[in-house]
Amino acid sequence: MIADRYEILATLGRGGMGEVYLARDHRLDTEVALKRVPLELAIEPKIREALVSEARILARLSDNHIVRLFDLADTADGLFLVLEYVCGPSLDKVLSRRGTLSPEELQHVVDHVAEGLKRAHSMGVIHRDLKPSNLLVQLSGDERRRYLRDGELPPTLLNADIKVTDFGLAKAVQQSRIEMSQSISGTPAYMAPEQFRGEMPSAETDIYALGFVAYACLAGGVPIGKAQPVYFHMQVTPPPIASAPAHMNAAIQKAIRKERADRFHNVTDFALALRQEPPAAPIAAAPIPAAGVPGPAPKPVEDETKSISWPGWRFRTKDQKRALPSGIAVALLGLLAVIPFLMRGPAKSPAAPPAAVAEAPEASQELSPIAPLNPAQRIDDLPPVIEGAQKRSDANPLPRGIAKPEILARFRVTGARIMTFGPDGTLYVTSNGSDIGAIRDGRVLWQYRLAGDSAGLSIAANGLLWIRSYAGVEKLYCFNSAGQGGEITDPAVVAKRTLELSREMSLIPTARCAEAGGENREPGIEMPLNPIKLKWRTALDYGCDHEPVAGRNGDLAVQTRSNNEYLIANDGRVLWTYAAPCAFSSQMLLANGTALGLCSNPNELLGIRDGHKIFAIAAEHGVSIPFAEDADSHFYRLESSELYDEKRLIRTDPQGKVVWNVGLKVKLSMEAALGPDGHIYILSTGPSGAMALLIGDRRQ
Repeated sequence: MIADRYEILATLGRGGMGEVYLARDHRLDTEVALKRVPLELAIEPKIREALVSEARILARLSDNHIVRLFDLADTADGLFLVLEYVCGPSLDKVLSRRGTLSPEELQHVVDHVAEGLKRAHSMGVIHRDLKPSNLLVQLSGDERRRYLRDGELPPTLLNADIKVTDFGLAKAVQQSRIEMSQSISGTPAYMAPEQFRGEMPSAETDIYALGFVAYACLAGGVPIGKAQPVYFHMQVTPPPIASAPAHMNAAIQKAIRKERADRFHNVTDFALALRQEPPAAPIAAAPIPAAGVPGPAPKPVEDETKSISWPGWRFRTKDQKRALPSGIAVALLGLLAVIPFLMRGPAKSPAAPPAAVAEAPEASQELSPIAPLNPAQRIDDLPPVIEGAQKRSDANPLPRGIAKPEILARFRVTGARIMTFGPDGTLYVTSNGSDIGAIRDGRVLWQYRLAGDSAGLSIAANGLLWIRSYAGVEKLYCFNSAGQGGEITDPAVVAKRTLELSREMSLIPTARCAEAGGENREPGIEMPLNPIKLKWRTALDYGCDHEPVAGRNGDLAVQTRSNNEYLIANDGRVLWTYAAPCAFSSQMLLANGTALGLCSNPNELLGIRDGHKIFAIAAEHGVSIPFAEDADSHFYRLESSELYDEKRLIRTDPQGKVVWNVGLKVKLSMEAALGPDGHIYILSTGPSGAMALLIGDRRQ
């Protein structure tokens, strides 16, 4: 037992920077990774001091593509970094088995790594030692189970999350060694020329290393040969990769240029350059028919999903006839639009749009600018309450459904993660860092920069927003819905409200998965009233990897590691069980009692009610993730379509039939939520920044 808290379960690996163990945190009942700092480093006072200083900064790096640092445990057994446990191999192990990655897999890897580095660079943190062994592949579902059981690697990385690890360790060691011996630190095969010269690293240093990681993924390794690494990186320009697309070769060659000024200066620019193919020669295009004015339609096919062309997106609905443009010019445009799909091969999906459907380019739609960002400020008193933001006393009903979708607004935001809706329909969003903003009806009302990372948000009964942030120490902010407010300076108010927030959180009934142990208890689900008192406990046939999801009436849906799905009432009774054919990567419990479970392999969304499968929706070209439901018992899902190279928004009825299907012209990561006003907000993060879509019923 390490630090009377962490029980070592297994050895995950050994390397030049120490051993890594899988351990159980008995205080929080979760698995973590323990990285033991090598003894020769741990006994050096300057390195220990640098590690502690760096750990304080790294603990603030909160991003889905960075391995989180939870603690630095200084014990009699050694110095340990307590890290997030990532179940999966390193990219280095994948390359050693497979040799190379496909261009699509490389793009997926770089997109994820770029998101993590972007977050770190925004806080002034440079990795300094980026390489395949520091990129971890997080597996889920069947791929995770096969890896744990047989050590089997996934056939593709497109279903996995890529996480960057070892932030800060190289920096702490390097800084301390420079003070002691003027030595340098890093992995020679991926070090930038400025590191060999002893210069201060920058974002371009990480971009150089990521460029060589990309090169190794496509070529099977870094082509150093017998040359010394210092000579290679200072003097040699590696040749383009013969099997790689031309635009990827061009992006990689720019990323690995010898001088920093000649490289990309932003890691997202590198990710975007890898994705963008050279523009095709311009073609004079005929005008798109006006929305709502379809051409002659053929005889409708029963229960077939149809398609209509709208400016900037595709729209398919089951109760309308197929829309065909009239006129030779429009037909020619439709033929040109479908040529890329014909080159990919015949489409297998019955939902594929007709060949004659044309699309307007997304660039024709101008995005409104973001609102001015208010700097951090301090206030002595609480801001005034605005009546319209106060909570209603009645329970919030499910929002109305969207019958005929339309993009009502498109705008830029600094926030890229949905936090919560206020009772007046205002959406509060946050970035991965310290920016928070308020949006209503597709308009950015205000944005604010906190002095630290946002750590939690709650809306009080009087409509005031309380935000906790962390910047070395915890800070407390308060705003009204108009953005008036700031950091609270009165220590008495801070202490009182912090205590109230803690009590509110402890009184919210929260179910959790509990492993076997203690008085011969079986694995089960526990519903604690607070962290101390247990309300009820229900035994399961096996443990579970994911916490249960709750429905609106308090029922719980959970899947065990044996793939059995349970529906448990809010008093602990088992209502039904279902033997699922796969491990669910995500779940949702609808108000009508239907449990939705998403299989990663095969890509399939199951609907389960009363212990029976009532529908299965195949996502042939990507993963389909449900996120909301409406008052008509319809649910909404986002599908990552590899066929159309975009995300799609789909409304589905209680029987699993598609009502409509919309192409969003968005390719990268996104968050979505259905607000109390019946509008869907979609926040998308990509190389060009964050943008938002507001989707509602078509305006008359």
